Amino acid sequence: MVNLNFNIRGQEKVAASIPSTHGVNTSALSAKPVKKPWLSRLATVGTLAVISAIGIDCIGLVKPAVGQTAASLAYHLKQTGAKMYSAYWCPVCRRQAQLFGDAFSQVPSIECFPAGRDRGFNPQCQNVGIEGFPTWVIGGRTYSGMMSIEKIANLSNYGTPSNTNDPVKICDYKADLRFYERNPQMLGRKISSTQSDLAREWQGIRRNIRGCN
Repeated sequence: MVNLNFNIRGQEKVAASIPSTHGVNTSALSAKPVKKPWLSRLATVGTLAVISAIGIDCIGLVKPAVGQTAASLAYHLKQTGAKMYSAYWCPVCRRQAQLFGDAFSQVPSIECFPAGRDRGFNPQCQNVGIEGFPTWVIGGRTYSGMMSIEKIANLSNYGTPSNTNDPVKICDYKADLRFYERNPQMLGRKISSTQSDLAREWQGIRRNIRGCN
């Protein structure tokens, strides 16, 4: 997890907590040697960037999910209102996204610096109290740092919709999960009138779910 280590009041950042764009914190300069805690933070971020660039995963040796698993989990996260908060410059966020592969495009994700790192903090991130990246909000609870596909699935109660008690919608949801496991390429797309085979496949999946006949 990349820690922001700054306080936000409105759109203002505390200058002493983050170095300037030139790597020099002018507010910390004095005649006496002073500690610069942000140097260690920069070193940590730099190390993560190098690790990410050469493809080494030091966070639990997490492996990417197969396409079927990633697709159905992305659908589940979207249906249950989960969100991932990230920053474009965060190497750990990129690694988290890579675990989902192409399915990440369907994972609800909020960029906390949409206009650039020095151009304000996204109010959506501020309102949630984001302090580091990536941060997940799942089921109303906040989880910091990169997580495995399995952990995200467990925390989000994969296989159980959280926003309905309607038995018809629950059956549709379960059928969707199994359908996307078989057809990950259809994630985020509607079955067209020319894809009758896929429509019949979905209907067959639904009929075979216990209690959904």
